[in-house]
Amino acid sequence: MYPRALTADEIRRLTTQGEAAEIPWSLSKQSGTMALPYALAPVSRGGGSDAGHAGVGVAVGTTGVSVCERSDAYLPSLLVDTRPLHGWNHIAVVYRDHQPTLYLNGVFEKAGCHSPKTVHPVFDLGGGSGLGSYIGTLDDVRVYNRALTDAEIQALAAAP
Repeated sequence: MYPRALTADEIRRLTTQGEAAEIPWSLSKQSGTMALPYALAPVSRGGGSDAGHAGVGVAVGTTGVSVCERSDAYLPSLLVDTRPLHGWNHIAVVYRDHQPTLYLNGVFEKAGCHSPKTVHPVFDLGGGSGLGSYIGTLDDVRVYNRALTDAEIQALAAAP
């Protein structure tokens, strides 16, 4: 898994400086998120008049979960959780006010950095997009047109 999420300042620099942005932990903006096990691989959303938009991706592995966004010259991990995962897990990612939050098995785990983009749930199931394929089983993938409440997420995680 990727070692950390970008800071708010790094995201601002990446957004305003594009290819010229210097991110201290990588040689390029994409090297930190390439070849992750993407359960939901982000599809690029943005460019031209759509530059303020991005697709979202979720990488899942035994060493944690990473939530990233993808647009032209933009592929940061805004949330990285390094809690080891074993067996079957219910994973929910909710965006509220441009900020991703992660729930593991119905329990709030952590919030990520605020995104400068308008984020859309556009992704390739199980990887693809040349970024890294997920090895495992996905079941009952859902996308909602609103942010779920904590109680709703707990109920989904508890359902058989």
